[in-house]
Amino acid sequence: MKILKKTYGVLKETSIDEQKHMSYETRQMAIIDEKTRLMEAYEQGILDTAIKMHKEAIEIQLISKITDIPINILKEKFNINIK
Repeated sequence: MKILKKTYGVLKETSIDEQKHMSYETRQMAIIDEKTRLMEAYEQGILDTAIKMHKEAIEIQLISKITDIPINILKEKFNINIK
């Protein structure tokens, strides 16, 4: 009977540990998803700013310097022939 109680206790503890682990994994995935969403929004904001700068006739080299977006990417986004 002692062995059965001990085995049940170990199984119960393992089950709780698995539940905690799953909860932890779910939370970590949610945190990663949120960070990804925020980073994508940030990058989109920078791109939107670059587009507005381009519409204001700011030189592409300056836009690249300010936004840290490579010139070839800006040219692609602005439909400028890449030389």
